[in-house]
This record gives sequence, structure tokens and C-alpha cells, in this order.
Amino acid sequence: MLAIVLAAVAAVAAPAEIAQLEWARAPASELAALMAEPADRVGALRALGRLRSSDALPYIEAARSDEEAEVRLAAARALATTPGAGPALRSWLAETPPARGLGPRAREAQGVRVSLIEGLGHQGDARDVETLVAALAEQWPYAAAAAHALGRMGRRDVYGVERATGALVRLLSRPDRRTVEAAAYALRRIGLGDQPDLVAEATRAVEGAGSEVARAWLLRAVWPALELDARVDLFIVAITDPSRHLQVAALQAAGSDVPADIVAPFLASQDPWVVSEAVGALGRAGDDVAVEALSGVLAQTSDVWRQAAVAAALGGAGVQDDAPPRVRAASVAGASDEELLGLALTDADPGVRVAAAAELVERPGTGRPLSEATDPLVRELGLALIIERADPETAVAVLEDALRDEADERVIITVLEGVVALLDKAPRAAWRLRSAVQGRLAKSVGAEPRLRLAAEAAAEGLELPFDSPHLEPGRPRSVKIGGEPVEVLTGVPRDGELRGLRGARVETTDGVFDIELYPERAPLTVVNFARLADAGWFDGQAWHRVVPGFVAQTGCPRGDGWGGPGWSVPDEVSLSGFVEGAVGMARAEPDTGGSQWFVTLAPQPHLDGEYTHFGQVVRGMDVVRHLERGDRVLSVRIRRAE
Repeated sequence: MLAIVLAAVAAVAAPAEIAQLEWARAPASELAALMAEPADRVGALRALGRLRSSDALPYIEAARSDEEAEVRLAAARALATTPGAGPALRSWLAETPPARGLGPRAREAQGVRVSLIEGLGHQGDARDVETLVAALAEQWPYAAAAAHALGRMGRRDVYGVERATGALVRLLSRPDRRTVEAAAYALRRIGLGDQPDLVAEATRAVEGAGSEVARAWLLRAVWPALELDARVDLFIVAITDPSRHLQVAALQAAGSDVPADIVAPFLASQDPWVVSEAVGALGRAGDDVAVEALSGVLAQTSDVWRQAAVAAALGGAGVQDDAPPRVRAASVAGASDEELLGLALTDADPGVRVAAAAELVERPGTGRPLSEATDPLVRELGLALIIERADPETAVAVLEDALRDEADERVIITVLEGVVALLDKAPRAAWRLRSAVQGRLAKSVGAEPRLRLAAEAAAEGLELPFDSPHLEPGRPRSVKIGGEPVEVLTGVPRDGELRGLRGARVETTDGVFDIELYPERAPLTVVNFARLADAGWFDGQAWHRVVPGFVAQTGCPRGDGWGGPGWSVPDEVSLSGFVEGAVGMARAEPDTGGSQWFVTLAPQPHLDGEYTHFGQVVRGMDVVRHLERGDRVLSVRIRRAE
């Protein structure tokens, strides 16, 4: 993030051994063994931080006193994403005062201090709130880093973080836009509670802050603390403001507290962001005026994606049986009729089936039927539900059948992870699965990292032998593109494969934009992205998710956010900044990214240290800002240096 801007180190391509170990999520000790040269130490520390394992702490802390400045900086960044690093961050920060001057030593010390401050946001607790509040009084970049850290603590519900609100509100008067945005972000995540003076001051800043992003965050921060009449007044001020970020924030905040007849006219807006959020606001309002307005849109629009959004807002009301699959899938979300959901599970369209399954997992007693479905995604949801909620006897019976019969890799990963979870909850029952797990282990040798790791964990818990080499080269995998099978290489980059990778040109139905790729920061992700692009994987896919003011996302072959290429890529998280136009890898759980990627539509500090940032839009951001759900990627062409 800010540390990258202030104290960037020379880009060093990860050596082959580090790349292989990182792909395999190898133990920390194996990565630490490669820290002989400074360049290797930087790469190994980066990989150790991405493990997100407390096992890496001793090796990272040992680099704190390294004679090379870039190694010390890499260690500070690695601590930020390592669980249990709070004490190390605390003690190192106490020994690292704000740096003065512009020389190399000052820049290095500045980068280290910023990384340590941000690290407390990820790993700190109530003891660190006062330290961060004190840092708010410092100048940029320390004040902004401290505000971001406090915002992350707010997201984590750290006890006592609300004590920072007064200092954060005072920060809004700073002349530096970046610091003001950081303070507004923190207030959005922490809230203002019952503090009338602070609420009043922050409300004034909604109209007066210099950054439209800061104004939008502040509106969301003050909204819960306002009386009903004050909310309506603020809504009218914001919705008539020329800033689309502020208009969107007002609509995102609105529900039954803003009369539907005030919101409904914005369904006719020319701005797709405004229309999208007006639909959501009316859905939350749910009164007769809102239903009438949404029903009118459903009847008049021929855009399937808009129909789907309205159907979801209406809870499925008014959707015909012969509606397009995307609309039927949206209507299933939130449906209460279990007979309807049961029928939807047998729908010919996979999107409708998965939407019904996702809704049914919230109902008691539905795990077993879902786990026996023909659709592997539905089975995965059902098995996850059984693992989480069923009694041990039921869980053992279902997992035993799946270990014997299941063919889908993604489902098997869920099953093996379920065995490990059952060992914690009911070890005696889980041991009855020992024979079934043993029969599955041979099929997991040489498999992709997530499956191999799940097999290793299950084998260890059940005291079974399992020797799967994880330093294996990538292998070609078959994917379907345009209905035809295409071979795509997976795994670690081959010799020379990263060399020359510079960017990508993305042609969409709305226009063209250019991405600068970061192979030195996220080599595994960049190579995977380039391989898929070269194969034509992204061509013709929809921008299936566009959240105004947040992200535009694509890369799902199904078009509903549940699809991927059939393999996953380890996360390559860093403290690099998810500013507007940042290109990141989408995922569900850690290390589950495959082909879905997104572009941020505004700064998103909460993604730093959580998601892989592998590129930046450098030309054509206006095109990205006007993407709508259902727009298409026409092509992604990788740019390489000659």
C-alpha cells in the first residue's frame, strides 16, 4: 500500500524454487532454507508472509535485523499478514520513530514504519488502539496508515476501537486528500455511535470534504446515527449532488427510511450505477409504491441482467415460469417456498440449480438431498452444510459415500476438509473414516495444491502414510472454450515465461482499456492470467458482477460467480494499494482464485493484505467506470516486451 509508494524495492523475480514452494504452500521451514542471498531473502519473506501461518514468525522476525534495507522492509510487510504477529509488530514499531529527510535510509525507515502501522490493523488488538490514535497526529503517510489500520480494526470488531472516532473526525480538516480519505474510510468501518457533536461535524464534511470518495464513506458512516428526518434531508442533498459516488452512497444507505416515491424517479437515470442502486433501495423499502415501480421496470425492460436485478429486489414476485434462466435464478434468491426451491434444484439451467441450493443451505434438514444432487456445485454446498451442522453419525455416513464415489476435484477438497473438521469436533466418529480416506489418498498424489494439502491434513489427523511430492512442474489441463476443449498449462511459471510480461489490452462491448501487469509482485497469478488470456478463456465472458463504487468483475464461464477453470492459484497478498483501477484476483476462501478477476471502481483499503493485486488500469478507466452487468469482454490480449 503506502509502503509500496514510499519505499519500493527493486523488482526481483522469485527464483524457481521459491515459486514452486509458494505454489505448493510448502511449510515455512522449506522457504526459510532458501534465504541465503539478499534477493532470495526478499522473495522468501514475501512468500512467508503469504503463508498466513504463525509457523513463519520466527523466520520473519530473524530478518528484522538484516543488514539489507530491502530485506528489513520485506520482513515488516510479511509480519502484517502473519497471524500472531501482534507482539513483534508492537515492539518493532516502538523502536522505529517517524523518519525525517528524503535520503535512502529515511525512505527505508519510513516504509518500515508504515508497514508496521498497517500491520497492527491486520494483527493488532485493543492494546494497539491508543498507539494508532497517537499516530493519527503525525503527518502523511503515517496518519493515513494509522487511519487505515483503525478502519481494519473496525471491520474486525476490535474492542475499544470506537475510542478513535474523535481523532478521526478531526483528521477530516487536514489539507491532504489521501489522509482525509483514510479517515473517512475508518469512520465508515467503525461508525460514530451516539456522539451528537461528532455526528454533526462528520455530516457537515459530507458536503464539504475535498474528495468525493471521502464524502461517500462519510455519508455511510453518519447514516445510522441520524434521525429519520435528517436521513431524508441528507439523502436529498446527496442524490442531487453531481458526484455519482455520493449519489450511489445515498441509495446504498436508503431503505424503508427514505420514501419510495423519492427514490423511484431515479430508475430513469442515465447513470447505470444510479439505476442499479435505486433498484436495490426500492427492494429494501418493499412497500406498495416500491413494488409498483419495480414491477413496471420488470415489465418494460428487455435487458435480461436488469430483469434479474429487479427480480431479486422483488423476491421473485411477478417472474414468469418461462423467464430467461438468469431471471429465474435471481427470483430464486430469497424465495421462501421450499416446494419452489425443490423444483428449482432440478431446473435444466445450472445457474438456477445453484441459486436454489444456495438458498436451501439456510434451511434445516436440507443437507442430505443437496449432497446427492447431480450438479457438483450443489453437492459441494450440501456437503459443506452437513459438515457444519449435521450430527457426527450423519456426517460420517455422507462423507464415507463421497470418499468412495465422488469424482469432482472441487467436491473432494470439501470432503477431505470436512474430515479434518470432524476430527476436531468428534474424533471418535471421524476415525471410522480412516479406511475410506486411505482409499482416496492415492488419487491425491500429484494433484493440485489445495487437494494435496487437504489430503495431507486428513492423513496426518488419521495417522495415515501420505507422501505426495509438491515440487512438481506445471501440467496441462483441458478447459472448454466456445464448447471446444483447449489445453492450458497450470502450475509454476516455466523458465523464461515471466520474462517480458508487461500488460494486457482488454476489449469490451463498452470500449478498450489497458492494464499494467505486476509479474514481480504476483508471478503465479500473472502467469495464470496470461495463460488463460492466450487461450481465449476470457473472450465473450460477461461482466457478471458490477457493484457501483466497488468493483467490476469477470472471468466466470458460468456468468453467475460460481465458475472457474477447474484449478486454483495460491493467493499472493501484499500491502500494495487497491486504489481505483487496481486489478485483483477474486476468490471465495483463501487460495481459491482461478480465473475470476476484478477492477476496483474506487479505493478499497480493506482489500489490502487480503486479496492478490496483480495489475493496474493505466489507460481507459472511463470505460471501466461505465461497465454494466451483462457487458462482455470481447478479448484479452497480453502485451509482451520484444
